[in-house]
Amino acid sequence: MLRIKIPLKDEYKTALKSIIEAKEINISQLSRKVNVAKSTIHKIAKKLMEEGLIEYEKMGKKYQLKGKTIAKLLIRI
Repeated sequence: MLRIKIPLKDEYKTALKSIIEAKEINISQLSRKVNVAKSTIHKIAKKLMEEGLIEYEKMGKKYQLKGKTIAKLLIRI
């Protein structure tokens, strides 16, 4: 079950939209793309994962973030 607080805060929307557009992106890349500190991106990514909007895959020492289908519908890209 999804428990999404609608509407998402702007910083969450921006990060989610960037993840969906990139299809796969790591924390460092996302931080640079949205011009937000990596620590903040970690917090945002954790919350988006808890909400069921994104998932991650470990690639060596880094995590690749991916948007789920429901996120694409929510953002309406």
